[in-house]
Amino acid sequence: MAHSSSSSSSAITSSPSPSQSIDFLSICHRLKTTKRAGWLRKDVKDSESIADHMYRMGLMALIAPDFPGVNRDKCVKMAIVHDIAEAIVGDITPTDGIPKEEKSRREQEALDHMCKVLGGGSRAKEIAELWSEYEANSSPEAKFVKDLDKGQRESLSQKTSPFGFVWELRGKGRGGSGGEGRKKVF
Repeated sequence: MAHSSSSSSSAITSSPSPSQSIDFLSICHRLKTTKRAGWLRKDVKDSESIADHMYRMGLMALIAPDFPGVNRDKCVKMAIVHDIAEAIVGDITPTDGIPKEEKSRREQEALDHMCKVLGGGSRAKEIAELWSEYEANSSPEAKFVKDLDKGQRESLSQKTSPFGFVWELRGKGRGGSGGEGRKKVF
């Protein structure tokens, strides 16, 4: 397949250099080794890492049922990056006593640094936009991914389908107000 020189050069300039990619991925590697704080506080044996959580969220978005007005491909990307700043700031929870505004400031600063390390091009911009949209809960996709995040916590603690929780939050619960929609979706 032939490419014009202008489209070929623009594709190259929009991607991070190999060195920038390695530096970015080295920071992201911390997500694999940082355990989720809530599970550690509950003394959960073999608790998941932040990367485990992000990966599960990505898979949940990938296999989730279709919902009108929700772009699942965008949800998969958003799920992968929603906790990416925690590679630098760690998993800050409400029990840490850090005000929400300070947590947001730290995470934004971390994300800005990571995007700069990545070279600030279109890939960094995409990550920043997805993360910001999730944080602001400003789109149907952000709301859906936040629902998945809540559903994962619920399903892990109660051994139910995370999609049942999302189904209920999306206003399509099966039954009355007692949470019946959480138990069985499939």
